[in-house]
Amino acid sequence: MPPAALDDTVTPPAPPVPGNLSLTGLGLSVSLKPTNGGIPVVAVSGPSATAGIVAGDLIEQVSGQIVASAADLQKQVQELATAQVPVAVLLVSGDTANGANPGPRWVPVAFKR
Repeated sequence: MPPAALDDTVTPPAPPVPGNLSLTGLGLSVSLKPTNGGIPVVAVSGPSATAGIVAGDLIEQVSGQIVASAADLQKQVQELATAQVPVAVLLVSGDTANGANPGPRWVPVAFKR
């Protein structure tokens, strides 16, 4: 095969579109793309739904530690699970299940065991 001509261009593949991160121990799925206010929640089930977290909420902190990315959130939740802490306390902002927006609130979410 002859070498490419100087005017031929090679287009690099597009980077993958940011997806979601599932934190199954909490019944929580978050976006890999953070916003200025926190990590967006995209889906909830089980313990997170029971605790009142809804899709569209933003997770700002875990047990007093600021989360800057989904990876931070995953790491902090994993550390709590490894330490066998029964509940993760999340600072969440956004609407509650009934549509009210009480502002940032601390929400205890029990780990699935």
